[in-house]
Amino acid sequence: MIDMVKAMASLGEEQRKTMLGERIRMFAEMSDGERARMMKEMMSALVTLPREGQKKLIGTRLAVLMEIDDAARMKVMNTHMQLMSQMPEQAQMGEVEIINELMDQMPEPARATAKAKMGDMMVPMLHQLHTKKGTKYAWCPGCAL
Repeated sequence: MIDMVKAMASLGEEQRKTMLGERIRMFAEMSDGERARMMKEMMSALVTLPREGQKKLIGTRLAVLMEIDDAARMKVMNTHMQLMSQMPEQAQMGEVEIINELMDQMPEPARATAKAKMGDMMVPMLHQLHTKKGTKYAWCPGCAL
């Protein structure tokens, strides 16, 4: 799995999006247990990459998640959040930091779409973890309070 994740990170954006999109759609069709097992392997492989490789894959994952149907997105995100809570804190914080950066760098229309499609699940968790780190982001509604 590590070799596959490394290979995906080295692909161009469109190829990476196609390959990761196929994988994410496949995860959504799996049983809960199988999805968790496969996603855990992929998440464990992701943290072995240098930060820039992680950032490429996480950015592509966000793009794919914004495009797939709501039911598939919710299945994949629910499993991801459950698995993420079981990861070491350093791995959790690394991913959250990357997601916060990506959200901060998105043009406002894309950020609004991401918040609308994933916000109820993702934004509270991101806010909690980046606040724990002592960081604030302009895009985050929790930071604006």
